[in-house]
Amino acid sequence: MGHGSATRVARDALVGPFVLECWGDFLLRDALGRIVTPRSRKARALLAYLSSRVDTPVARDRLAFLLWSDRGEVQARASLRQCLHSLHAFSHSTPPLISATRESLTMSGTALVGDTPHDIALLPDAVQHGEDELFRDLHDISEGFDTWLAAERARRRSQLIVTGIAAIEAHLARGQITEARELGDALAAIDPLDETVARAAMRADAQAADMGAIERRFASLQKSLAAELGISPAQETLSLHEQLMTQGYERPHESDQPQEGVAAPSQPATFASSLRPWRNRKIGVVAILAVILIGGLEKWRQERAGLAVATVAIMAQPGAARPEQSAALANALMMDLSRFASANPQLLAIVTPSAGATGGAASDFRVEVNTDIDKGRQRLALGLTGGEASQMLWSATFGASPDGNEADLRQQAAVKLAAVLICAMDARRSAGGAISTETLKLYLGVCDRMQGEPDQTVIAQLEQVTRNAPGFAQGWADLALAEANLGDNGDRPDARALADRARHHLVRARQLDPRLGQIYLAEALLANGASAFAKRLELLDKGIAIDPDYPALHAERALALMRVGRMRDAVASAQTAVEFDPLSPWVRNSLISALAYAGNMARARASLVEIQRLWPDAGSTNEVLYRFNLRYGDPDLALRLLDEAKVDIGSALEEASQRAFLLARKEPTPAHVDAALSAAGDKSPQPFLIQAFGHFGRIDQAYAYLDAQQNVATLSPGTEILFRTHMAEFRRDPRFIGLAAKLGLVGYWKSSGKWPDFCEDPGLRYDCRREAARY
Repeated sequence: MGHGSATRVARDALVGPFVLECWGDFLLRDALGRIVTPRSRKARALLAYLSSRVDTPVARDRLAFLLWSDRGEVQARASLRQCLHSLHAFSHSTPPLISATRESLTMSGTALVGDTPHDIALLPDAVQHGEDELFRDLHDISEGFDTWLAAERARRRSQLIVTGIAAIEAHLARGQITEARELGDALAAIDPLDETVARAAMRADAQAADMGAIERRFASLQKSLAAELGISPAQETLSLHEQLMTQGYERPHESDQPQEGVAAPSQPATFASSLRPWRNRKIGVVAILAVILIGGLEKWRQERAGLAVATVAIMAQPGAARPEQSAALANALMMDLSRFASANPQLLAIVTPSAGATGGAASDFRVEVNTDIDKGRQRLALGLTGGEASQMLWSATFGASPDGNEADLRQQAAVKLAAVLICAMDARRSAGGAISTETLKLYLGVCDRMQGEPDQTVIAQLEQVTRNAPGFAQGWADLALAEANLGDNGDRPDARALADRARHHLVRARQLDPRLGQIYLAEALLANGASAFAKRLELLDKGIAIDPDYPALHAERALALMRVGRMRDAVASAQTAVEFDPLSPWVRNSLISALAYAGNMARARASLVEIQRLWPDAGSTNEVLYRFNLRYGDPDLALRLLDEAKVDIGSALEEASQRAFLLARKEPTPAHVDAALSAAGDKSPQPFLIQAFGHFGRIDQAYAYLDAQQNVATLSPGTEILFRTHMAEFRRDPRFIGLAAKLGLVGYWKSSGKWPDFCEDPGLRYDCRREAARY
């Protein structure tokens, strides 16, 4: 840190590995200690981006768009070539830092050493000197790079917070109170909203018997949360503050040492599938639509699979009954879709209607928007036309909800339109134009239904698509993925048959196009047996290597990591999914869940606020809001959402169980807790009961219940529930490793060498590795 402005050396004989100092200003040294930082900010930005994806090829077109999106295609590519020429020495270093092909660039992981995360011992000094910001000198490079950099800073700071909290606990365990307090101050300066940091720092203040510092820190946290997020501290923070101020601080016994930032809370197993955006190319629930909003600039066109990027114009329907309102909604939809511009510019470009002489007729696709009033509520209709004859390919109508909420209209339309346009591009690329118009209409119609959980109707329609177009790789992959999702539900009587059909259809999809990332996603969902944990992660990693910008792979990887207790790694995967699908409520929900599992409630709440900002009062936003507050947040808010029928729980039995659970959280009297456990016991699947046991401290009851092997089996598809923070006492019991062995977790930990975060919990009453060696 403290990079300064040292003179750079000639680079005719660079020697690696290279050391990248990324906190503060970008600084690169070679193995001889010489500063070899490029003079050009764009060159530094290029190296910064590649350093986040070491050993992963990044398409030249993506880099050109990321750094020079304000220029036309030809000039952007020329600028990239010129930039690469300035980095020529790094391609000929020993070993080479960068390898280049005609299509992509790759940074070698063996040739690079980074300073992420911070050396924790140096963090307080770094914060004091203002060098705690990632790539501080790389702001205002381009809109796309700035968006990526903001997400990367958030991801790495999250990692830094987790590491720093563990270091505070280690300092306190060794009696290094001053070091713990200084580190707590530094982490609080980095993120004043993080309650896990505040709690760790308050415990350090208490051990120093500085009650005034505790009160000042708590008051500062209260003020920051209220000002920034409009919330109060979590109950865990309130309870700790009250305990420290009224009872002082006594060093915890080994069995009840608090665990911060290691393990994490879970959502009910009912919601696990909702974290999984099942549709393929670049889609969570809102698609990753690679969009460029062009207003008079030269159209950005790229080649992929031999086809140019398609263009689409969005406009009010000619002759619309409410022309001004329709034009306003058309413009709003165009702006919504343009937000995806930084994700992946390889599929589709949005052009203004004026780009075509006849109101957009020059574009490949045209979307017409019409809005009117039906029975006192606003209604929105979309129509998609395309092809040489400008045939109608798809249409949909959206209505405001019965309670008059019109916020859903725009979000629903953006979701469906993005999904259908991506499907149209998939058909255009995969089938090479061979798919008939009628089959394309059928395929776009089923795309309309692909945003929720797949069902038999979706499967039947996809089967018809593949019969009509047997050479359509995307259709086979969609069919296999839909079947794999349904087959992953062990409660279905036809689950095995669906899984077998999915495997059969994956063979066909792979024959036609082995590069489709959803092939690996489907195969990961189908992995089962003793090696399922390792196999799923292996397949997801392979898929990401092939299709690194596909958010569903990263979101599924986050869930897979949560299921084996690797919570900090799960946060990083979920953050990457959000980077590629920044507006999807459900992809963001996977990040919220991962952050909550990792104990980072302040960041989880901040991400929830971002969803509310993007899609205020939309149905999916209310669903995410409910799921968070059901488990971690305000039980009164969750109950209010239920009372106002703003969320759909499913069965009456599930709703009754969740209401009882929320009442027990709100007023944890013995009678309420017993009622919640009784209601959870009547509910299927049973993992919700295990969560309730853990949440209310009924540890012996939980293990007694799990003595029966059939009850252990109910946990297999939802082992992530075992690693939430409320299950800490459950994990600290020596019986936990025996349960983990029955579930196959111990086998995964031992064979992979990847041990769960909770093994670092100082409150454990056993040694993870030593205990696991018995199985």
